[in-house]
Amino acid sequence: MRRNAEAEARKAAQGILGDAAREKAELMQEAVEAAARATKLQLAAEAQMARARKAAGKKTKWAARKRRWSRKFWDLMVWMALFAAIGLAASGEYKLALMVGFGPWSPLLPVCIDIYCVVAFKREKDVYPALLLMLGANITYHLATPEAQDQQLLIIAVCLMFVAVVWRVHKLMDSHGAGDDEEPETGSPAGEDAAGITGNPSGSYRSTGTGNPGSTATGNPSGNYRSTGTGNAASTGTGKPRSTGTGKPGGTGSGKRTGTAGKSGAPTAEQRAAVRARATEILRSGATPSPTALAEEFSSFGIADPEWFRNQIRAVRS
Repeated sequence: MRRNAEAEARKAAQGILGDAAREKAELMQEAVEAAARATKLQLAAEAQMARARKAAGKKTKWAARKRRWSRKFWDLMVWMALFAAIGLAASGEYKLALMVGFGPWSPLLPVCIDIYCVVAFKREKDVYPALLLMLGANITYHLATPEAQDQQLLIIAVCLMFVAVVWRVHKLMDSHGAGDDEEPETGSPAGEDAAGITGNPSGSYRSTGTGNPGSTATGNPSGNYRSTGTGNAASTGTGKPRSTGTGKPGGTGSGKRTGTAGKSGAPTAEQRAAVRARATEILRSGATPSPTALAEEFSSFGIADPEWFRNQIRAVRS
C-alpha cells in the first residue's frame, strides 16, 4: 500500500508539473504577442507624432511667412501714403517758388522744406514749426492763385488734409518700431541690471552700503563699482563717495567716477531694469515696443527723452 501511495503521489506531482508547464508556455506566448502589439502601437504612435510635427512645422513656417508678407505690404502702404502726401506738399511749394521768381532754383524750396519736416520727425524736435512751414507754403500759393476767390476755407481744409497725413504717418512709422524689420526675439536681455551682475555700460552703479561717504570700494576704469561699506544713516548712494578704488593698476585712484550716479535726475539701474523688462515682455508677446509709448507708460520716472527708451529697446534686442 505504501508503494501504491508513493506511485499515486508521483503521478499527481507529474500532472501538476505538466499543467504548470503548459500554463507557463501559454503565458509566455501571450506576453510575446502583447509585446509585439505594443511595439506595433509604439511605431504607429511615433509615425503619427512625426506627421503631426511635420504638419505643425509647415503651419508655423506658413504663418511666419504670412506675417512677413503682411508686414511688408502694410509698410509699403505707409510709405506710399507718405510719398503721396509729400508729393502734394512739394507741388505747392514748387509752384510758390516759381510764382515769386525763383526760376530754375524753384525745386530747392520743396526740397529744403520737406527734408526739414522729415528730419524734425526723426529727431522729434521742431515738429510743429516744420508742419506749419509746409502748411503755410501750400496755403500761401493756393490762396494767391486767381481760382482761390470765394474758396479760401476749402483750400485751407484740403491743405490741412495732406499735411495731417504726413504728421500721422510718421507717428505710425515710429510706433511700428521705426521701420525695423527684425523678428521679435525672446531671449533674456543682454546687459540687464540684476543682483550680482556688474558691468553696466552706462557707467551707473549699484550700492549696498548704508551711506557713509568714507566707505571703501573697488572700481574699474569705466566707473562701475559695487560698494559694501557701512555707515551711519541709511542711504541709496547717490552722493559723491570718497573712494580708495583700484581702477588703475599701480595707483590708488583719485576717487573720481565717470558714471552718472552722482548726477541728479539721471536714470537709475532699477528704472533701466524696469523699462527693459517691459520691452522684453512686449517682444515676447509678438508686438514691437514703441519708445513713445514706453515714455508715456513710465512718465513717473521723469525721463522725457524718447531716445533713452529707444536705446533700452536696442539693448534688449542685441
